[in-house]
Amino acid sequence: TQSVVRPVLGLYNYSGIRAFIAKHASSNEVTKEAASIVVLNASGTSGVAQTEADYLEEKGFTIGIVDNAPEGTTSNVAVYQVGEGNGATAAKLKELYGLSELSTGTPPVAVDEPTKFVIVLGKSQNRTR
Repeated sequence: TQSVVRPVLGLYNYSGIRAFIAKHASSNEVTKEAASIVVLNASGTSGVAQTEADYLEEKGFTIGIVDNAPEGTTSNVAVYQVGEGNGATAAKLKELYGLSELSTGTPPVAVDEPTKFVIVLGKSQNRTR
């Protein structure tokens, strides 16, 4: 009998294993929390949410879904926290977007269970880089 251990993503695809190791070896608290973030584009300009998601991923955030929100949902940027906890992620998002508090109400779209934050980007985002 022979046995093979192969990565779930496919033979010779070690990206999932690398991401797991990077997450657990990181000193970045945001990366360790791995709070799933949904990024939505309400600006009417194509590609805004994907560009933002790529930027956030480079900063160590965990991106779940990138999609569109109804246009005009917000004129600037709105960040919703779903549930409690994930203090490092919440603090970093407030810092990035210049917010004193995150919205705790219902996001403009329904989100699935693992989602902890929803970012809705309007026509004029105010993220501080």
